[in-house]
Order: sequence, then structure tokens, then C-alpha cells
Amino acid sequence: MLGATTAERRVVLVVVSVAWIVCLALALTRSVQPDEHMYVTAAHLEGRLYEDYAFLQPPYSAWVYAAVDRLVPGPHILLPARVFSAAVAAGLLAAFFVLLRRCGAGALLAALLVLLLVHDAFVRITIGLARNYDLAQLAIVTALLLLPLAGAEPVRRGRLVLAGALAGVAIGMKLTYAPLALLVIAWPLVAPAGTGWARRMVVWTSAGLVLGLLPMGIAFVGVDPETIRFNLLDYHLLNARYYDLEGIGRGLTLAAKFQDAQRLYRYGDHAVLIGLGVVAAVLGLIPKARAGKAAVRLALLWLAAALVILLVPRPTHDSYYAPLLLGFLLLVAAAAGGASRLRTRMLQGAAVLACCVAVGHHLPADVRMMRQLADPGSWAGVQVHRAGRELAELVGDTTAPVTTVSSLYALEGGLRIHPELAAGRFTLRLNDLVDEPDQDRFRVVTSTDLPRLLMGRRPAAVLAGTRDRFAGPLTEWAAKQGWQPTAIDGGRIEVWLPPDGVSAAPGNAP
Repeated sequence: MLGATTAERRVVLVVVSVAWIVCLALALTRSVQPDEHMYVTAAHLEGRLYEDYAFLQPPYSAWVYAAVDRLVPGPHILLPARVFSAAVAAGLLAAFFVLLRRCGAGALLAALLVLLLVHDAFVRITIGLARNYDLAQLAIVTALLLLPLAGAEPVRRGRLVLAGALAGVAIGMKLTYAPLALLVIAWPLVAPAGTGWARRMVVWTSAGLVLGLLPMGIAFVGVDPETIRFNLLDYHLLNARYYDLEGIGRGLTLAAKFQDAQRLYRYGDHAVLIGLGVVAAVLGLIPKARAGKAAVRLALLWLAAALVILLVPRPTHDSYYAPLLLGFLLLVAAAAGGASRLRTRMLQGAAVLACCVAVGHHLPADVRMMRQLADPGSWAGVQVHRAGRELAELVGDTTAPVTTVSSLYALEGGLRIHPELAAGRFTLRLNDLVDEPDQDRFRVVTSTDLPRLLMGRRPAAVLAGTRDRFAGPLTEWAAKQGWQPTAIDGGRIEVWLPPDGVSAAPGNAP
């Protein structure tokens, strides 16, 4: 924060600290999300990610959370994953703060933009969850920080290789972030520098990209290529088909995506963020300085890559807008880099106004969240673990699995699950859409096959997670078997138990 006054430094420290506290509070207090059952379960079970249909995601995030699981011994699974996710989100904010500064924003403006980012509803969806979004974005932002922004200044080869490797890691974390990751490789070609210098940069960053993707390539060895294609491509198409059948209307066509994108203006925080980008353009988008021009170019390329991500053939979800909003903030930082003192003050004023609107929009929820943060018993990881232990006491000592699409409750209790259902709601909502010839090939368990699975490995209990309508086929099976429901976790979770216990059930021998 060179050049900043003491008062400005204090304001920056307060603003950034508030953003980090929000990351921690979101991670600890937010209720467990359906996707997390799949992500954390894949890491805990260490499944063969592209050989078993149950594990749909690229492998790197599962490997990371598996390492967290090993490094933090004890009975908890979700809690350490959430704390780690909060640290990753905080690291992303710190790295993005530095990137904003490099693009031309002053310390105070960069801090305000970070605070605005944390309080945007689309970004808050991803912060602090045990998933792969923040991991991928942190890798990309860190890689960009390793590259020169402008000019043909000398750069060590090791830094270039590391930047390329981080881009590969980002792809291995989340495949659809590939357009942003490849921006790291393409940047030297479009940066304002000499051609020979750019070519050398691309060679070394590309070498790093290969190294970053090498572990994923090794994981593919021996796996049926059709299975890989199914998990990387067909799954998204099936997901879109499911949305169409449900009448949700967020499908694959560009018209549908454009219509869905208009929801950007539904909430005040999105409107002010986009408005801030417009203000930045009006106040001088194209700076005179060479570094400022490079920052504008980087911001526009980021926005273009984010738009490509949105146009990937799959249903559009709120979290997919987060990279687009990061690009708007880079644009604001770039505009500030070439602006006069008066225009810089105007940008800071606009940023303060935007933060007031965004923070005010979430203030009631943030107050409740901070109160919950002071009560460890209400943290999501603690609640899930408590429910898991209650389930284990109810089921007793058994080697039989628990049938559920909310697997974390069973795993937190030290119980087994059916790996075929480890992908949670994704398993039961999409499996019946898989063509019949492919069902055996991809180890898909359809609703027709479900009774055969449960009779072959008869469960100790059937657990319906909170607010999960996809557990319906499981509880229907239990009801037909004459099992009786009971409630745990203060009545929030329903458990179906056999009337005669599980010790004599077929298929349950150790």
C-alpha cells in the first residue's frame, strides 16, 4: 500500500478484515449444500473418479479434500473441509486484491472492490463451500500474478512454468474454467510486448500447463474413454435435459441463456456492480499509460473468457456468473489506473455507494450469520456431525451400509454408504435419463435397479436428508419393506429402520 496515508491504510485493513470474516462466517454457518455431499464424499471414499459414475467431477478438488481429511485427524469430515474452504476463499480475496492493485486500483479502491465482491449474491454462493470454484479461481488469479502485466521485462522461467502449472491445476479443479485458465497461456500473445518475448513466454507457460495436467492424465490411464466422455460432456447434457423435463427452462440454447442472464439485474448488488463498470468506462476506460492499456486488455479478455464459460452447453446456475463479476471489477481497476485524481475520487465514491447498497442488501442475513458464528453448536459441520453420531447410535454396531443421497450424515457417524449413490441427488435425478445400453457400461443405478441394489446389500437404515425430494425412491422402498420412520436431529432428518434390525440381513456379512 505504498503511497497510501495512515488513515487509508487503516480503512483498507478494516475493509479487508471484514471481507475475510464474512468468508469464515459463510463457511462455518451456512447449511450443508447438496453438492458438498458429492464433493466431500468423493474425497473421503477416494473413489475412482472417472471409472465410477458416482464421482462426476475432475479429480484435483477431490484429491485436495482427501489431503485435508488426512491432515486433520478426528471424527469430523465436513468441518475441516469448510475451514479449509474459508482459508481458500480468503486467499482468493487477497490474491485478487493484489491483482486489482496491479491493474491500477489504489489500495482503498481495491479494498472496496473486494468488499463489494464478497457481498455480491452470485459470488457468496461459492464462498466457503467445500467444492471446487474458489480452488480453481485462486489458481488462475495466482497464475496471473506470476506473469508480467506489460512490457518485455525479464521473467524467470520457473515463474512462467509455475504459472502454466497453476492454469492446469485450475482445469483439473473445474473443467469449465478452462477458458479462464487458458487466458494465462494466451496473455503473452496479446500483452503489449515484443513477439519473440511473447513466444518464449508461451512456450514455458505451456510446458507448465502440461505439467499441471499430467496427474489428471495419469488418472485417466486404463479408464474407458467413453466413460471419460460421459462424465465430462454427456453428464451436462443430461442435466440440461432434466431441467427441460422439469419445466425449469434454463436449457442449452443461447436464447434461454440470454433470458436467464437478465436475472443479473434482479438484485441490487448485481445492478450496482455492473453500474460501477459503466461508471468506470465513462470516466476513462482507455488510459494513456502502457500498463493501464495492458490492464484494460486483461480485463476485457477475462470478461470474454467468462462469457465463454456461460455459453458452455449446460444449464446456467447462479454460481457461473461469479467469474463475469470478477471481470467487471478488473475493468474498474484498469480504468482507475489511467484516471486523473478527480476521476479516481469519483470512482472511489461510486465504489463506496455500491458497497453501501450491496452490504445493506445482505445486512440482515449478515447479522444473523454473525450471531450464529458465536455459537459453535450451530455451525454446519458441527450439526452434521451431531446428526451423524445420533444416526450411528440409532443404527448400532453394523457393517451394513446406510442408504442415502445425503452421505455426509452417515460418514460423520462412522458408517458405510452405498458408493453407487455417492453422487447424491445427481445419481437419482439423472440415472433414468441414461440410455439403457449405457447403464451397465457406466455403472448407473436406475430407479428400476434400485431394489436389486438394496436387496443385494441390504441397508442398516434409509436416511432422507433435509429438504431432499430426491430421497423419495429410497423411502418408498423402505416403506414397501415394512420399515418404520423415526426422526433425528431435532426432527429435521427422517430415518427408516427395519423392524427386526440388520444383523441377520442378507449381504451384510463382514
